[in-house]
Amino acid sequence: MKRVGIYNIFFQGITISIFLFSGIPVQAGDPYAKIDRKITGYYYDPGTGTLIAKYDDLSPSEVEQYLWYTKNYVTVNAVRKASGSEIANVSVEYMKFLSAAQISSLTAADFSKLSDAQKSALSESQVQSLNMAEIPIANLPYDMIPKLSIQQIQSVPAFLFANLSAGQISELTKDQVGVLTNAQFSALSLQKRDAFSDAQIKALNVAAIDVNLLSNAKISSLSAAQIAVIPLANFKTLAANTAKFQSLTATQIGAVTTAQFTALTNAQLKTITPSQMAGVTNTQFAALTSTQRSQFTQSQVQGINTADVLISSLSTTQRSWLTDTQIQAIVNPTQFSSLSATQIPKLTAVQVSSMSNTNYTSLSTALRSAMTPEQVQALNTASVLIQNIPAAQRGSLSVAQIQAIASAAQFSYLSAAQITSLTGPQIKTMTNTNYAALSSAQKDAMTTEQVQSLNTASVLISNIPSAQLESLTQSQVQAITTTSQFQYLPNSKVGYISASNIRYLTASQIPSVTATQISAMTNTNYTAMSTTLRNAMTSTQVQALNTASVLISNIPAGQRENLTQSQVQAITTTSQFRYLPNSKVEYVSASNIRYLVAAQIPSVTSTQISAMTNANYTAMSTTLRNAMTSTQVQALNTASVLISNIPAAQRSYLTATQIQTIGNYNGTQYAAVPNSAVQYFSTTQISSISSQANFNTAFPASQDATRLRTLTQAQIMAIPASYYNSIKSRLSAAQLSWRP
Repeated sequence: MKRVGIYNIFFQGITISIFLFSGIPVQAGDPYAKIDRKITGYYYDPGTGTLIAKYDDLSPSEVEQYLWYTKNYVTVNAVRKASGSEIANVSVEYMKFLSAAQISSLTAADFSKLSDAQKSALSESQVQSLNMAEIPIANLPYDMIPKLSIQQIQSVPAFLFANLSAGQISELTKDQVGVLTNAQFSALSLQKRDAFSDAQIKALNVAAIDVNLLSNAKISSLSAAQIAVIPLANFKTLAANTAKFQSLTATQIGAVTTAQFTALTNAQLKTITPSQMAGVTNTQFAALTSTQRSQFTQSQVQGINTADVLISSLSTTQRSWLTDTQIQAIVNPTQFSSLSATQIPKLTAVQVSSMSNTNYTSLSTALRSAMTPEQVQALNTASVLIQNIPAAQRGSLSVAQIQAIASAAQFSYLSAAQITSLTGPQIKTMTNTNYAALSSAQKDAMTTEQVQSLNTASVLISNIPSAQLESLTQSQVQAITTTSQFQYLPNSKVGYISASNIRYLTASQIPSVTATQISAMTNTNYTAMSTTLRNAMTSTQVQALNTASVLISNIPAGQRENLTQSQVQAITTTSQFRYLPNSKVEYVSASNIRYLVAAQIPSVTSTQISAMTNANYTAMSTTLRNAMTSTQVQALNTASVLISNIPAAQRSYLTATQIQTIGNYNGTQYAAVPNSAVQYFSTTQISSISSQANFNTAFPASQDATRLRTLTQAQIMAIPASYYNSIKSRLSAAQLSWRP
């Protein structure tokens, strides 16, 4: 019945609601376990024109069910108490009163005893209470399958999928779907197949199921992996259905195997849409014959993904159809040479920068010339040799590009103005060949910093402009390895060369050599210099020579006059003293006079002579002693030098002071005093003669007339008394008169 109106009637405090009924169906249920409800009012049924009692707050339909329930209370109550195999005795009409607990307690044996009518009488909620761990899904009647819960559905075997509703199909797990056979899948209606979700479609085993059973919409849900394993026969069928084939996405097209792709007929290739062409891979495209590829239309070509497909596989006409976007999507720089001169300007800076020198040189002259200044500035000059860039375009190179040039052999292709942009490290990599390849204008354009970066161990300074040589640093000069290059140094840089390289200078450069450099020269360094170079030395330079090393015999005679006292005194090779000019003999020490020659001796000063010890004097040869002048003899320190060592002819030069300085009183030295000088003996010397024998040695009897008898009164008085009486007989009368 259907309620069409409500009327409320009041009887002595009791409200009566009047409802209009029209065919209200009795709904089974069990909210009515309470059977002692009280009448609280009445409903008016206009269909029968009678009043119906209202129990508590139940609605008219609930009242009708309540009255049915109370009438059948005993029977329903008995059903509620049935369990296990007893449930098989419940009539179909009362199956609906079984509780969820009673249903879930059914075993497989209990369930098998139920008739199909009893099973079919179970409501959806009752079916979903079945313990499916106990009762196999396969034992359910087909009409029960639609009542299963999601959890139950997910245990349904594949052969029962046809009994599921479209809604239930979508609840199947991927594992359930994955085991479907082609027969089982084809048994499903198109509506049910369309109910499969994308995830379920991707779980299908397309190696076993013919994908052509899928609708066009579902075909596009297949994964790339599934596309690749579609049996060739099935794929051909798919391709033959244009609508279905065009349902494939670009990604799916890209997953098509080479075998599948090459199986496409010319007609089928033409059906590939521009959007699908975006998925075609280079492997697929290359597998086609040139005839097959040539069939692709402009719209298809413009759908190609040029980031993968090599455009060199396209015909010239097809390449001309490429869009700017496609040109700018090319990632393989080997393909740029397949573009036309009008397409080259479309390349991005990133694309241009990806070109190696090989890529760039594969471009024709026309293609290179077609590049814009911005593209030229995008070239990676660390790889692309600028000699390959058209001369007219090199002017567009940026400072960064110039500074990225790795090969010094390329510097000669820069303009004079561009040369100044090269970095110090770049300049340093230049060999002499690289530098010599530069024009005069390019060399002249170099900055001071660049000149100072030249590697002079390689670059010959003779190739460097004269004005720039003034910029050379000390380290650059000292790095020169080609000795013939030193002659090109400006005088201002001569001071940087080592002592061993002075030999390579010219005579005009020699005066610029510093005293420090000269003093560092060894004898080997000096003798390596030519006579011309030595003669070019100034007096100051000569005075800087280290004579402890440089032999003065190697110094030109005229320059030896410039030697200083310290240089003479620094001479360690004794054979060199003989080469001293007479003017420098005065600087020789007393111990080295022995090494002079006779001609030099007269130049020895009195100061030098007076400093001589007896050892110094006796070290002189007889020739050298005989070469001494009277003045030099008179400078001898007789307190040290034994006069017995002085040549006899020179003793007459001795002064009274020298005689009186004789300190050896043994008689021998007194005997060496010439007769003419005996008178100079002091009384102290006379009195110090220690013995008669020493006295007789100093005054031998054979020389009494010229020696003893010339003694003065004071000298006679000084003779020791111990032996005076023994010599009295040898004295003259006058001498005896002084001392009786």
